[in-house]
Amino acid sequence: MHKKLKIKINYELSQIEKLIEKSQTLFQKCKLSEPDFIETSAFASVMHSFYTGIESIFILIAKSIDKKVSEGERWHKALLKQMSKEIRARDAVISDCLYTRLIDYLEFRHFFRHAYGFMVDWSKMKKLFNDFDSTWEIFRKEIRIFIGKL
Repeated sequence: MHKKLKIKINYELSQIEKLIEKSQTLFQKCKLSEPDFIETSAFASVMHSFYTGIESIFILIAKSIDKKVSEGERWHKALLKQMSKEIRARDAVISDCLYTRLIDYLEFRHFFRHAYGFMVDWSKMKKLFNDFDSTWEIFRKEIRIFIGKL
C-alpha cells in the first residue's frame, strides 16, 4: 500500500518541479522588475498550480493513510490543518511553520479561483513570490522526510 503511495507522491513532486522549471524565465523577470499584467497573471496561475499540486499530495495521504478527507465548504483549510497534525496512523506530514506559510498560498489559490484576472494585484502577491523558493524547499524536505518514514 505505502509503495504505491510513495510512487504517487513522487509523481506529484515531479510535476511541481516541472512547473517550477518551466516558470524560471517568468521568475527571473519578476526579480528584475515589477511584472506587468500578463506576467502577474502568469505568476498567479503558477501559484495556483503550485498549491494545487501540494494539495494533491495531501489528498493522497488523507485517502491512503488517514482514510478521511474533510468535506464541506472549508475542506481545503481542514485538509491543510489535518496534514499538520500527528494522528495514530502517521506523524504530522508538515511542520507548524510550513503550515503557516502554506495558508498564504491556500488563501491566494482560493482568491484566484473566484476572481477575475484583472483583480490580481502584484503588491498582494509579492510576499508569495518572495517566500516561494524557501517555501518549496521546506515543503520538499518535509515531504521527503515523511515519505522516508512510510
